[in-house]
Amino acid sequence: MYKTPVQFEIKELPASAASRTLLEDYRAALATVGCQVDGELTALEVARSTYRWLARLPSYSLQSGRVSKDTALFRARLERSRDHIDLLFKAVPQLHKDSKSKQAFRAWLSNVLIDLGATYKRLQDEVGGVLSTSFDIAGTLPRVRQQLQKECSSATTDVAEVNLRSFVLRCADPTLSDDRWLDSIASLIVHKPLDSWTDATLTQFEGAVIELCAQYKRWVRLLSHRAHHPAIGERYVSLTMTLPSGHESAVFVAADPVAKKMAAEMLESLDRTSGGNRDRMLAVLGQALVTLQAAETPIREKLENDNQKAS
Repeated sequence: MYKTPVQFEIKELPASAASRTLLEDYRAALATVGCQVDGELTALEVARSTYRWLARLPSYSLQSGRVSKDTALFRARLERSRDHIDLLFKAVPQLHKDSKSKQAFRAWLSNVLIDLGATYKRLQDEVGGVLSTSFDIAGTLPRVRQQLQKECSSATTDVAEVNLRSFVLRCADPTLSDDRWLDSIASLIVHKPLDSWTDATLTQFEGAVIELCAQYKRWVRLLSHRAHHPAIGERYVSLTMTLPSGHESAVFVAADPVAKKMAAEMLESLDRTSGGNRDRMLAVLGQALVTLQAAETPIREKLENDNQKAS
């Protein structure tokens, strides 16, 4: 300091009741995200605890744009700050003032910290939802994993394609926790650990998992016809129809509980309207399937032609 005094600045923080109250607000807000201020309640300890908590967050949480405006501004202020006194007693209170929030400072800061801390959990939930939708398995992540594990555990040696084999082996692995399993699946599909994703990676994942799911369903369809793998295709319905034009059309879809309930209600309605005539019921169902599939074929052909032109 004696040799280069211009590089240093001495600040005096008055030991006032207002300063003490503000530090108490910081400590209470940090406690809502499981961060404790160690030692004596000083500005330095509050700043240290805040940055230690920030350092434990995944990389995704520090760069994602899927947070509130106040959270994004608070995060940016933490990253740019070089003066903890200015940060705690000027910059952050000014953010609260500029936000024009009706909440008190403590409640506002608690919500900002909770939003920032939950960013990665929201990503995990969204990735789990993409898997649930793509593989037609309704329910939570443990339910999705349980169903995939049931289908894959008996057929891990019957797949040769590298990516699909890796996916099947990871689905069949019962040793990982749900979070570690999700990270393993996500890393396999986009070749990037989940905690280091960006918002753009999620979009990339959504496209890649559709391709993997289509490959997986073709594999399941093949194995479901083998007598020694009956469990792998039990939640799917496979049907081949001959259209009036003479073309054969195959349908391979997942029959979830909602679909089964709708089918039962439809059969009850057909039973009443047909007077219990089984042949009439089969004729109605068959004609409905042929009509539905015939209407879908031109649309599918148009999409294929469009994709070929785009390529």
